[in-house]
Amino acid sequence: MMRLFRNCVCQINIFLSLSQNADGNMRKVLSALDYPGIPDTDSLALVFYAEVEKKHTAAISGGFFDDILGESGGIFEKSGMLKSFFPWIKDPYSRIELVKSELSEVCDGFNWLADRFSDSKKECRMLEEDGIQMKEARINTYIYLKYIIADRLKRTECIGRQNSLDIRLPFADHRLVEYVYNLPWEYKYGESYNPIYPEELLKRIIKRILPEQTPNYSTSHSSNLVRPGCESAFRNLLLERLSDKESALAGILDMKKVSDVLYQNEAPRSDRLVPAARIMAWLYMTDIWMDEYKIILSI
Repeated sequence: MMRLFRNCVCQINIFLSLSQNADGNMRKVLSALDYPGIPDTDSLALVFYAEVEKKHTAAISGGFFDDILGESGGIFEKSGMLKSFFPWIKDPYSRIELVKSELSEVCDGFNWLADRFSDSKKECRMLEEDGIQMKEARINTYIYLKYIIADRLKRTECIGRQNSLDIRLPFADHRLVEYVYNLPWEYKYGESYNPIYPEELLKRIIKRILPEQTPNYSTSHSSNLVRPGCESAFRNLLLERLSDKESALAGILDMKKVSDVLYQNEAPRSDRLVPAARIMAWLYMTDIWMDEYKIILSI
């Protein structure tokens, strides 16, 4: 099979623009998902799948291989393994700061999410011989699979179908997931623990097959929204949207704090690593979603 792949693989460069037709792409994403997704990832996937569909009706994706084999979005950082809350949410109070203080019940929302986290931990199966680190690893892996991976699978499938493209994800096969889930933690990471590029197991597997430089590639984890034109494009869209008297979010957002995001390129406290453009795009998508799905807030 590997010989077949090496003989058949070719490289095609497709240049995508996130700011071009941003409004139309986000509306198509909403139509595919029925809820606001991740603006940059989903919009780029939509455009990319449309290009692929011009020549193919099905595609095999290597997506999820790093998540399934141990990365889990960097949530397994040693400093965060013993947290009592969803490990990918660094500060659950941060984005709610954009909502007017008199309208937000921060503690109620946090307590509800904390209860869901506690329930999920109880669902996770353990072995008697599991050590503390392995138990925490199982919990984090289980919660990541249950929430993040399940959501990503749904988004990938829905956006693919929006373009009449069937996306196959062999690394998300349940047999591989079950096998890797039961591997000891040290087998996945070995001695070269790295919370950003931890695909240690896969690198060991393919080391004998691929050229020497391939298993040691360096991946750029920078957001797609750190691109010229993206911030201004989403700022203009959001400003126009919030200036509309029919805007659902205009009446509940703290415009001073939103203005900080719009003009000072600042995100809420724990979102410093997330470009402000993503916050703008998500607010824009949420407002469109509330309008098109006739969601009415009783204040």
